[in-house]
Amino acid sequence: MHHSDWQPIETSPGYTTILVLCDGEVFQAHWDELGWEFPFALYHGCGCCGGDPTMDQPTHWMPLPAPPTEG
Repeated sequence: MHHSDWQPIETSPGYTTILVLCDGEVFQAHWDELGWEFPFALYHGCGCCGGDPTMDQPTHWMPLPAPPTEG
């Protein structure tokens, strides 16, 4: 998979930190048995914070990019 290719959220890996697309915004997140967790977002509109199931959920995902190399 090329790092710039967004994939359908249904194919996302669980228990792995990834980038997700939610309502046109990109967030770092991971999914576990409790649902989506967004460690760096105070409020992101994905229904996680308030537990509101009517709020937008992530629609696409991609792997995190590789960190920069020194040199």
